[in-house]
Amino acid sequence: MTPAFARPSLAKPRLTVDALSRVYLNRRSDELRHGGFKSVRYSVGLFASKFGDRPVTSLSREDGRLFLSLISKLSPLIGKSDDTRRLGLDRLVTWSERSARRIEVRTQKRIWSQVNHFVDWSVYEGHLEQNPFKTVRFEQKVRPSPYAVPTDEEVLKLLAAQDPLLHRLLLVCLLTGMRSG
Repeated sequence: MTPAFARPSLAKPRLTVDALSRVYLNRRSDELRHGGFKSVRYSVGLFASKFGDRPVTSLSREDGRLFLSLISKLSPLIGKSDDTRRLGLDRLVTWSERSARRIEVRTQKRIWSQVNHFVDWSVYEGHLEQNPFKTVRFEQKVRPSPYAVPTDEEVLKLLAAQDPLLHRLLLVCLLTGMRSG
């Protein structure tokens, strides 16, 4: 017989990273525009593919360091190949070994930031006491990669070429003020 003053536990159920990531992504899908959500879904999906079967409460600083080291090994070509669709992080790293090219530091930092936001949300929702990744520093420096605006002379040269594939596109870009992004 339980005492009259005993209350049921208010603790959240121990969810796996995969289950919690699905809840998080469902909520974020309503808050973000398509392009932003696609990026978040990719980042959190990479994380869940590696740690998805584990309870979120088991995440440690070492897991964060491991995740950072793995994303630094990814090729920029993985998003351009049908062979890589729906592969988990470990298999993407293996596939990336075919090439010496790696994703930009800026992309690595974006993935890391989005995963940290997911873990912070887990803390906010009461699934974790604190974010174990907060003490994992992203050491690499993001170098700006500015692009140059063509000079008037270069624009005239491009337009004078009358390239059958690019001429109309160049006109649209130049006359509407479109930016490179």
